[in-house]
Amino acid sequence: MLTKRQNLLETIRGGNPDRFVKQYEAFAMIIGSPFGKRNPNPKYGELNVVNAWGVTKSYPVGTPGAFPVHTPDKIVIKDIENWRDYVKVPQVVYDAEEWEPFIEMAEKVDRKEQFVTPFFAPGIFEQCHYLMEIQNCLMAFYENPDEMHELSTASLSLSWTMPESCASTSSPTPCSIMTTGARRSPPSCPPTCSVSSSSPLMRRCTATTRATVWS
Repeated sequence: MLTKRQNLLETIRGGNPDRFVKQYEAFAMIIGSPFGKRNPNPKYGELNVVNAWGVTKSYPVGTPGAFPVHTPDKIVIKDIENWRDYVKVPQVVYDAEEWEPFIEMAEKVDRKEQFVTPFFAPGIFEQCHYLMEIQNCLMAFYENPDEMHELSTASLSLSWTMPESCASTSSPTPCSIMTTGARRSPPSCPPTCSVSSSSPLMRRCTATTRATVWS
């Protein structure tokens, strides 16, 4: 009988899997990073917690999870044309010592059975609407596509710098990053809105992932 990892690879490669793949069974998700220690997130019942991006989030009692607070005074980007005046991109390169607790988690995974999969969120589109508020974000995709492309690229750069820092110390295979906005435009947006899959950063992401996973 194939392991969960082997069965997934046989399925992807058009080989001979011996059963259906059961969702994420082949991936051992490693949740957490040194950045998480510097990026406050509200616990259940906590309100108005400001994270490393300057986004205010709350997790009210009776709700399924934390979400940004987008009252006018708490929206980070108040003018997309001058988004750099509002956004301070966090530093996410860390040395091996800071990755050590997460490396220990990765080392406990049987790599014959599962892929070690660091998980990073939010993704690119999510980060944009966290900073702007969802309606403002969608409108800006239409009205200011150049600025939104710049903001999306800034988010993508951080989203890939951290996995690279992780990979340099723990050899994960692969990384899971919420990349809705990079993969394709939201359904309501024109094609020019997205971070193109042909952009240098996306090519770098794709090439690194293929080299890691498919070898």
